[in-house]
Amino acid sequence: MAQDDRDARPALSTRAALPFLACALLGFVVLLLPPSGESDGRLVEAGLLFAAIVVAAGLLPWGRWPPWTWAIPPIAYLAVIALLRDASGATTALAPLVSLPVLWLALHGGPRALAAAVVGTGLIFVVPLLVVGEPSYPAADWGRAVLWMAVAGLVGPGIQSVVRRLREREERLTALTQELTAIQHQWERFGEELPDTVVLVVDADLRYQQVSGAGALRHDLESWLGRTLAETSTPDNVAVLEPLYRGALEGRPGECEINSTTDGTPHQVTVVPFGFHGEPAALVVARDVGLAQRREMEARRSVEELRRLAERDPLTGLVNRRTFDEILEDHLAACADPGWTGPCGAVLVLDIDHFKRVNDALGHHVGDRLIVSVAQLLVTALRDTDVVARLGGDEFAVLLRDADAEVAVRVAQRVVDVVRRHTAGVPEITGAVTASVGVRLVTDATTSAHDLLVAADTAMYDAKRAGRDRFVNAS
Repeated sequence: MAQDDRDARPALSTRAALPFLACALLGFVVLLLPPSGESDGRLVEAGLLFAAIVVAAGLLPWGRWPPWTWAIPPIAYLAVIALLRDASGATTALAPLVSLPVLWLALHGGPRALAAAVVGTGLIFVVPLLVVGEPSYPAADWGRAVLWMAVAGLVGPGIQSVVRRLREREERLTALTQELTAIQHQWERFGEELPDTVVLVVDADLRYQQVSGAGALRHDLESWLGRTLAETSTPDNVAVLEPLYRGALEGRPGECEINSTTDGTPHQVTVVPFGFHGEPAALVVARDVGLAQRREMEARRSVEELRRLAERDPLTGLVNRRTFDEILEDHLAACADPGWTGPCGAVLVLDIDHFKRVNDALGHHVGDRLIVSVAQLLVTALRDTDVVARLGGDEFAVLLRDADAEVAVRVAQRVVDVVRRHTAGVPEITGAVTASVGVRLVTDATTSAHDLLVAADTAMYDAKRAGRDRFVNAS
């Protein structure tokens, strides 16, 4: 998500600032050591100003002030460089110090602060030429001014763009980690509350990767974790369960009845396909058939809930990224069938503009409500045949199953419009909260789901760079 000066935050940490401080101090050392040996009043003034900037950067409460204020220390350092140049007799040995404020603001600042540093870079060379002139400041400094401003103005924004993308990726990874942690906690709590039921996850090696449920505690099955079917069951049970486990790993559910390995009580076992950390697995639910009939319904609802947790986003109820990938792959396979007629549809990737600002200013509870409301808005605005998914954070994806280029563009514009109108009517939100949409038409059914999403995601970032509140068609 693009960042402007209003989104900037203080980043004057000691660790980040140390390399810049070391280079700044080196400028003083260069003037004090032979053959320079400078010690005039300008050098003293530069030292005092530099010390004042360092103290102010370290002690003042920048986080409580408007975000643009933290750009003051690096820009003020330009005055230190001007004093050092004057003290050194306008020697060019200190010219590289001009890059320090530009680099700092490229890494930690917004576009406006960086622009101010670029202008200040030129003034360091131009002002002495106009005020003092030759012979103290040679006319060749005009060329240096142009060169340094060009380097700062062209390289600085590029660095800023790379840093911004890295931060956005880090924020998305953090949000995804939090969602996965929440699902894991739900899983553990759910398993602990299942009455007299054992829930197990079996991997491709028929090794138990998850053991939970009240029945697991009662039968002391926690020691099964990490062990194989053959190591934990009788030969008779292995002969019955192994075909079911392997069938579920290949996508086929199954059921059977066996006698418990631990106490011989009859158990009904249901085995269904399940994804575990992105790999095929089998979800096993073993229920004591001696329980009352009411518990049969509870067990069935429990299995459905586990499958729902694996396929749905817990906050919005939309399908999650993994399920959307599967749906998209199935759609592409259907389009590749010789009997398919008509358009193959399109993929849209949507991101809420300025969502981080809402979270920071109003709190995550308001941000969550905004995400839920946008999810409901998308479901309402689109057709029943379309699929809406939450990819993570404030990013959504849409599969238009039956849409040509004209329909895809019309739907993308409608999404942009309805999100803008919706967020404008939310009382807590002030400022523009809009949507940027990337569109990728399915023109070749052999294209992978991953490539389609990457293309739509890239187009979405192009929409943000173009000013947000719009769509870009990657096709």
